[in-house]
Amino acid sequence: MSEALQEFFAVTRTSVYHVRASDSARNGYPSVQKISVKSESKVDVGVYLRGGTRVAICDFLTVYVPEGGGLTSFEQRIEFVNMQYWGGRTSCIVGLFRTRDEAMACLAQSDLMCCDSRWEAETQEVVEAIGEEHPAFYVCHFPLMRLKFLKG
Repeated sequence: MSEALQEFFAVTRTSVYHVRASDSARNGYPSVQKISVKSESKVDVGVYLRGGTRVAICDFLTVYVPEGGGLTSFEQRIEFVNMQYWGGRTSCIVGLFRTRDEAMACLAQSDLMCCDSRWEAETQEVVEAIGEEHPAFYVCHFPLMRLKFLKG
């Protein structure tokens, strides 16, 4: 089995986020940091999403604390975690990318849409690299929350 993916980039309709499995700026916890903005946004460049110890990949990114309080908690799946344990989140995801350059090229395009089919292959590649047992990232497959690229 290959080593777990340690970082990727997420593009929304207005921004690019750098997602890390472990970040020294966050005491080794996973992080989601805005690194670029295309137009006005409520979250400034450089800001980290706060309020969680794990990152869920849904049709948006969100940080959350698994119920029970830690990595060995009884509930890791965000769709079953009480929303009081959810932290900051992005707007809907356009696509996921392995490199900053790919993400920035995506953001530069016009008419970006949630789960934009132009970047389905890149997004699938990132999701597959994350896998189902990642210690910091959770790929949600719940029908009402998952990336629309993903099958149930």
